[in-house]
Amino acid sequence: MTNNKQSISGYTNKNVFTKSASEIFKNMRFLIPIYQRNYAWGETQIVQLIEDIDSAVTLDTDTGEYFLGNLILNKRDTLSDEDYLYTNEVIDGQQRLTTLYLLCIYLGIDFDKEALRFEARVQSNQTLDLINEANVNNYGSILSDEILKGYEIIKNYFLVHKIVKEDFKTKLTKVKLVVIYVPQDIDLNHYFEIMNTRGEQLELHEIAKARILEQMTSSNDQTLAATIWDACSNMNRYVQMNFSSDFRGEIFNDNWDNLKENLKCFDDLSTNNNSGNHNEQMTLIDRIKGKGDTKGDTSNTVFENDGERFDSIISFPNFLLQVNAALSKEDNETPGLDDKQLLQSLAWVWQKNDDESDEDRGKQSKDFLFQLLKTRIIFDRIIIKREYKGKALNEGRWSLQKMKRYVERENYTADYVDTLKGSENKQLKVLQSALRVTYTSPKAMRWITLVLKSILNENKEESDVIQILEDYCRESVRKSDYKNKRGFQIEHIVFNYLDYLLYRDGYENEQKQVITKLSNWEFQFRNSIEHFYPQHPLNGDIWDEHDELNSFGNLALISVSGNSMFSNRIPEEKAKVEHIINQSLKLEIMAHITKKSGWSKEKVKCHCDEMITIIDNDIRKADS
Repeated sequence: MTNNKQSISGYTNKNVFTKSASEIFKNMRFLIPIYQRNYAWGETQIVQLIEDIDSAVTLDTDTGEYFLGNLILNKRDTLSDEDYLYTNEVIDGQQRLTTLYLLCIYLGIDFDKEALRFEARVQSNQTLDLINEANVNNYGSILSDEILKGYEIIKNYFLVHKIVKEDFKTKLTKVKLVVIYVPQDIDLNHYFEIMNTRGEQLELHEIAKARILEQMTSSNDQTLAATIWDACSNMNRYVQMNFSSDFRGEIFNDNWDNLKENLKCFDDLSTNNNSGNHNEQMTLIDRIKGKGDTKGDTSNTVFENDGERFDSIISFPNFLLQVNAALSKEDNETPGLDDKQLLQSLAWVWQKNDDESDEDRGKQSKDFLFQLLKTRIIFDRIIIKREYKGKALNEGRWSLQKMKRYVERENYTADYVDTLKGSENKQLKVLQSALRVTYTSPKAMRWITLVLKSILNENKEESDVIQILEDYCRESVRKSDYKNKRGFQIEHIVFNYLDYLLYRDGYENEQKQVITKLSNWEFQFRNSIEHFYPQHPLNGDIWDEHDELNSFGNLALISVSGNSMFSNRIPEEKAKVEHIINQSLKLEIMAHITKKSGWSKEKVKCHCDEMITIIDNDIRKADS
């Protein structure tokens, strides 16, 4: 799709707004400046645009708004063309805008036909005029071939695909462009050169940012809100490090692990913030991309380059949806986590009800920004990350740490320390990683919502999270009907929660310690169910798929590459491949049994019964 991604941070509702594609040429006139290239879109781009609109918007359901992209303008009040003022100079988005103009002509939409003009390009303007007049017989050599071909491509596509014009016109009313006016004191040629080499496009979360900032009438509030948003948006650094050192000192406590106790709302932050001045020398591209305010000044601290040290397990748009879900007061239905529905999910923050004033809506937006910051601090402390350091520099390891500043040390050193005390930190880290590798899609990460909501709204302690997530796993395992499922029907949560239980409690076989309790073992990303006794052995009998072959006792969860390497080898050979065996604690037990006395149908049944009993006992104990 053609969703634009230019950042619109720092702009107000006077220079950032949305306009439907069907009305973009009503009450607005546009000029394509001479320093831009002429219209150059061909069949690939034009057809893609039409298909994006046609597939993204449906007539029979409320699909919400589809954002086609952004249109960056420079307001010029001294330029006239044919006695008409063209104040909107297009500096980015002209190819899409020209295509929309041709599309609107073909669809017969009523609009000002002089709404689009090319500066000092007579052929281009005459071509637009002739297309408007449908004077196809007089298209002579004076015409712009590119514009004419563009119109013919649109016409032919509609005819070949039998698209109903009126239906498509209705769809265009739901298609939105984000109109952005740039500051009037910028170097347009320099800006255009930069943007012409960066094919970057507008993201939905940046549209959400603009809409939230629009609700705030105070420029100081907008500056603070933009600073908070930008700091929270960098998910791969702890949020404290996305603020300047002065700002950190204003809002965080001495340890830096939480906000100051006196900060209870957005306005409290505003009165505490003494460092909200923007750099007046900031370039346009820095303003548009939201840079300069939140890179993080690490003066007075001793830090490694943590910008490359950590990886968040979710993106910022997914985090916004998690915050939205955590703030929800609905008991019956939790808001969705589909990032394609981000604007619909967050619309309550900026949409004004009939009985609400602008001041009420501004307060709602400020409340959301404050909760966003609070939740991000909680997220960094209590949700695992991937850490790339030392021996794990390349592959990474699971990390559950919080930031701590040591006031008593020289240079006010800050470091990362375990969030929970003792073995609880290891236990929670492994439990969360079990869920992370089970539910790989951000849309399925309801367990994060549960944790954030419990701490944010229910005053649960961080030490309660182990119990909260164990209960979540138990319920998921119970719902999976694990006792009656076989083979590939067995859900991955059953394998992963069992491995967690083996990790938590350890495992002995005939008084021999096979699995050490709370060892240094870690979950890996694995999504392939392995038949320990193979479905098609290279040598040996073929087991009945309705019998022990697909029994839980003969199965383990490993990586795709591990499954491929195991292939059709017999268990005695597989048991020797330790780097694959170590991917699953259940598989380690199976390998131990095999090395000791071989692997048979009887061993499969005994192992199945024993593992099911471990799960049953855990669920039963929790229910009692």
